[in-house]
Amino acid sequence: GTPEATPGMAAAIAPIIWQVESLTAADGTVTEMGDKVYTLKFRADGSIGIRADCNVGTASYTLDGDMITITQGISTLVACEDMATSDAFWAVLTMASQWGIATDASDQLTITASDGSSLTANPTVTGVVWQWKEFQSMDDTVVVASDPAHFTLQFNDDGSVQAQVDCNTGRGDATIEGSNITLVIATTR
Repeated sequence: GTPEATPGMAAAIAPIIWQVESLTAADGTVTEMGDKVYTLKFRADGSIGIRADCNVGTASYTLDGDMITITQGISTLVACEDMATSDAFWAVLTMASQWGIATDASDQLTITASDGSSLTANPTVTGVVWQWKEFQSMDDTVVVASDPAHFTLQFNDDGSVQAQVDCNTGRGDATIEGSNITLVIATTR
């Protein structure tokens, strides 16, 4: 089942790529996205980068507690194979009224429209440069990065990862299984 979303638990929607998992119509009919690519990237400046199957677009958004307003911007208008899903996706966005992040380990984002329809999206690690800020070991020793911008990871859609480790760089593979990430990275010395 879909985890319970708690409206407004976070003060903002994380600026990562959210992969839409499902759309739920006002009558409760669920459309699983399967291999269709629908993504949202909420940015701190109030804009959203959107991929809707074979189209890309933008929107703007405002948050007020658990309330959300989304205004559609520009979009390509390619006739995708499944226009009904695309239309339902855009309808949820343009009628969006409430949002929430699941309180379980899934951290799923749910956006609910004024007519009761909704979308559920999973957080992804791609599309963001992650900075290492600190590490706490099993003995509670804490190591803090002197400059987090010099210690970064960038996950790519193909499963590869790029790393900057102070003055060294590296590439490798990332395997993501649930909440576990295994990295195999070769770096310069």
